[in-house]
Amino acid sequence: MADIFDDVAAAAKQKGTAPNDEGFVGIDLDGTLAHYDGWKGKTNIGEPIQPMVDRVKQMLSSGKKVKIFTARTADDQDGSAKAAIDQWTTKHIGQTLPVTHTKEPEMSHLYDDRAVQVEPNTGKILGKEPADPAAKPNFHPSTHNFSVSKWKQANPGGDHQAASKQAQDSGYQVVD
Repeated sequence: MADIFDDVAAAAKQKGTAPNDEGFVGIDLDGTLAHYDGWKGKTNIGEPIQPMVDRVKQMLSSGKKVKIFTARTADDQDGSAKAAIDQWTTKHIGQTLPVTHTKEPEMSHLYDDRAVQVEPNTGKILGKEPADPAAKPNFHPSTHNFSVSKWKQANPGGDHQAASKQAQDSGYQVVD
């Protein structure tokens, strides 16, 4: 016999507010699935990051739906970014994968080099909260630049040279 918790779970799923275990897994492209060492155009995709490629292949072989989650296609009017991603995934994953730049309700979870996980409905940060250059603050979302001037504003009296070196060592372009 169903109880109140079953009813609430069913209602949440029907309204689209429950986590969707049957949805898809989002995989960020740049810096997560493919090496990223600075913006070189929307069709220039880095070499594969093998542990993530292997993880994606395992997900697919176990029947999970996987989509590439990337801002590259947000303004892809000529379709060249999508075509480059299709070519890259065919070569390295063995098949094309759906691509999205939109956070969709069907996404069960996301693998992303920039995400900060927050415990649902609490605001509590799980894991490391960005507070230092290693956590990649002040990076422009489309270019992965590290702004020294913005870092100095946010960290008066901080060691900007060390922060710049850490950002550069992490593969980001240091600007101003």
